[in-house]
Amino acid sequence: METELFSFPVWEVVKWFFLFAFFLYIIFSLVIIRQVNLMNKTLEVNFEKPIALLSYIHFLFAVGVFIFAFLAL
Repeated sequence: METELFSFPVWEVVKWFFLFAFFLYIIFSLVIIRQVNLMNKTLEVNFEKPIALLSYIHFLFAVGVFIFAFLAL
């Protein structure tokens, strides 16, 4: 009779931890979008559109990484 060291699936817990961390990163990227929009309303530096575009690309990348991790893990 073998005894198992863990009676629960450790790698399932690790998988859900990583997915939760990637979800928090998506929320963080939404906060970045909000902060960039507030900054663009406050300051006029004639560089608003590229910065806003970069924040949206960052959000899309974060969503893409979450989807990839969900499918791969």
